[in-house]
Amino acid sequence: MMARKPRPRLVAFSALALILAACGSGASPSASSAPQSAAAAKPSSAAPAPSKPAAPVGAASASSKPAASAGLSGQPVNIALVASFTGPSAALGQAELEGTQVAADDIQKAGGILGRPIHIIPVNAPDAVDAVTAVRKSLATDNPSLMIGFSVIIYANTLPITNTAKMVTMNTVGDPALDNVPSPWSFHLKASDAAVGRAMALEASKKGYKKIAIVLDASAGAQTLGPPMEDAAKKLGLEIVAKPAIPENVTSYQGEVLQVMNAKPDAMLTQMNIPPAGIFFRQLRSLGGQNLPVIGSDYTQTVEWVKAAGGEQALGQLSHIVPTGLEGEAGKYFTAAYQAKFNHPPRTQGGQYYDGLVVGALAMIAAKSTDPTVYVKSIPEVSTPGPDHTNVYNFADGAKLLAQGKKIKYFGASGPLTFVEPTHTVENSFQAVKVDLSGKTTSVGDISAEDLAKLTAP
Repeated sequence: MMARKPRPRLVAFSALALILAACGSGASPSASSAPQSAAAAKPSSAAPAPSKPAAPVGAASASSKPAASAGLSGQPVNIALVASFTGPSAALGQAELEGTQVAADDIQKAGGILGRPIHIIPVNAPDAVDAVTAVRKSLATDNPSLMIGFSVIIYANTLPITNTAKMVTMNTVGDPALDNVPSPWSFHLKASDAAVGRAMALEASKKGYKKIAIVLDASAGAQTLGPPMEDAAKKLGLEIVAKPAIPENVTSYQGEVLQVMNAKPDAMLTQMNIPPAGIFFRQLRSLGGQNLPVIGSDYTQTVEWVKAAGGEQALGQLSHIVPTGLEGEAGKYFTAAYQAKFNHPPRTQGGQYYDGLVVGALAMIAAKSTDPTVYVKSIPEVSTPGPDHTNVYNFADGAKLLAQGKKIKYFGASGPLTFVEPTHTVENSFQAVKVDLSGKTTSVGDISAEDLAKLTAP
């Protein structure tokens, strides 16, 4: 395929406008969003061998190579994992890699994708600037059939690139700004942050709290929780008594902690990155706030975050709002496989990344192609319920039925995973959990999708 001539670089405008444009009819991309090789974005069933970069820092404790399986042949199906393996979100990157590896092992053991093995390629994207270079390079040199990842800090700069390249992506972006944006190439594996924020407020109400403090750091992932959380709190009759701004890259939050303590809230609702969380909670304890109940978002569920918040000293006061899923059949299967491979329970977003690879692989089998422009149409076919669809809870069962010409509905480890058209968003129920220092979670409350839907009414 002849490479397109690059067009002059365009001046950037809003991130949402870029994504909308990139989701359009497939016009020739500009130099600012096109990958270096158009052919590289559309792998065939006989794709050339990819480059094999070393695993980035943070991925060293777990090889990116899935378990080998006899009988697989041909060039590997390349899966690019776009995540932060360095920087403040490195713990999440590691969890995401581990979830993807568990899925790859399942797929290898069950015959691979169309008889071919899988190659996971870690793509380190610690910030918005480096992510653009990393994603373009991966599209141009790694020949991926699927890209998984794209956190809230990088999606605005990178999804326009992959959408223009017609590359299927599975992401965990929860920005409510995308809730109503048609998304032909991108599939959201987690519920909107609007739902998470409402779930946190609803959990506070269910616990009988009347006065709450909302403590969110300046990161994009935290700030998108605020408006829906405040709206839900108002509808639930909760009084917001403190809402301090939490800047990043400072050495003390004593003033902000005092603002919370002086307001005497019944509970604090929070999301902070690990460094500011460590400082804030240390000063919170020093000022007598060690018994203040804290409801954290799904981001706060990692062992690393819990340790930063005080470890053993904080376990009693912390709970975390996470999507329901691990208690179901698919979740139990995934949890057992994850524990067997890594000797610890699944970490935050591990189940979502597992699901992203499994549903992508099943779609490739259904379409009999690893070309994103072909199998993208099969993703809804393997994830949408129907009277003639058989429910499956793991890759092996789904692949077997597809080989027999039957229709399936894959239920994920992280939830039902039914994509809403045309936005490809998902809806979830949630649960409140406690997390110990081994990463084991214990459910302490349920939050239904029906109850959350009531909070979206005007």
